[in-house]
Amino acid sequence: MVSIIIINWNGLRFPEKCIASLFAQTYRNFEITIVENGSTDGSVGFARVKEFSW
Repeated sequence: MVSIIIINWNGLRFPEKCIASLFAQTYRNFEITIVENGSTDGSVGFARVKEFSW
């Protein structure tokens, strides 16, 4: 198991592309944690409601 930690601060345009690229690989034994660091660009809402189903 690999833990992938994504640190975010006002980077709303980046997490979805990053996560999509992780799911595009063949290795599947991983978990993803997004650490939100007080963003003001809507990143918090994105992290709370976005569901990824790749």
